[in-house]
Amino acid sequence: MMSRKSYETHADLAIVRGCCVRREEYLDYMTFRANDRPLFTELFGPIVGLKDEWREQGATEAELDFTAYTFRCPMAGGVPVKTGFVGGQPVVTLDETDEHLITRDGMGRTMKLCKGAATIPLPLDYPVADMDDWRKMKHHYEFSDDRFGENWEGVAREHLSAGRTVTVNIPGGFDAPRQLMGDEAVCVAYYEQPELIHDILTTIGETAFGVLDRVSSTVQVDQLRVHEDMVRRQAELWQRSMDGAGERWALMANEGGKQLQSALAGAYALR
Repeated sequence: MMSRKSYETHADLAIVRGCCVRREEYLDYMTFRANDRPLFTELFGPIVGLKDEWREQGATEAELDFTAYTFRCPMAGGVPVKTGFVGGQPVVTLDETDEHLITRDGMGRTMKLCKGAATIPLPLDYPVADMDDWRKMKHHYEFSDDRFGENWEGVAREHLSAGRTVTVNIPGGFDAPRQLMGDEAVCVAYYEQPELIHDILTTIGETAFGVLDRVSSTVQVDQLRVHEDMVRRQAELWQRSMDGAGERWALMANEGGKQLQSALAGAYALR
């Protein structure tokens, strides 16, 4: 039976890619201006248990953390701003056994991590079922100055001077509602509670655009990073319904972030 200290975490499975492709080369590649040398990377690293299996077969530490391999991936630097959920309560452990770890996360969800099988816990319940529930959560998604980290402008300019691609994370048009409601409930709500979905996506879209508008007025944002597990299925349709978010990204591109549209497509392509 697995001991409480022996299960693998996300950090245990981490890999080192040694990214070396500078901003100009990466943006030329992503916007189809040049393709002198192909890019090559590994997104996620080994699954649970695989490092132990490789170690038993004689793999070195450099092979286990992937520093033994040569990757060609972009040097990227994130701007310390928040466009999604903010606030919430500290994570609290509710129960732990040799098989699982159950916690309450910052959104108030009961989360279960199956040890030895996963490194990311999954929700057992969700905070939003109707408009009344959403109104209680809505302030976590609304725009405020608290979304801008300390010295965010200086950090962004330092990324540029160091040759890094400047990135900002934005919520996914499907992923954000499903974190609030769960996959099944959010799909049903699109038909049975359209005003709820509209308000969620409008709020998220306005906040993301408000943050990006301020950032892009100071420094060019090269790439938007979006988390969407339904990409190439229905997620793009959801994403575009974020109160015209697709058109807003295009406007921002015209105002200075010249790479945003192509880089957004590239971010989707990498998921």
